[in-house]
Amino acid sequence: MPEAAPGVSGEISNQIRGVETYDDPFDGREVELPGDYRYAWVNPNVGSTLDWRLLRPAH
Repeated sequence: MPEAAPGVSGEISNQIRGVETYDDPFDGREVELPGDYRYAWVNPNVGSTLDWRLLRPAH
């Protein structure tokens, strides 16, 4: 059986589980959120509403 290209099995797993992976630019890591979100935002300043940033899908 041929091997899947790198990342393909992870993408399939995410689709099955209904999640999407996003890059968190503040923590420098990836986070998984429900796949039906149209936009994902992060606020690195706990208790503040001044610095909300749009998360980008991980590639």
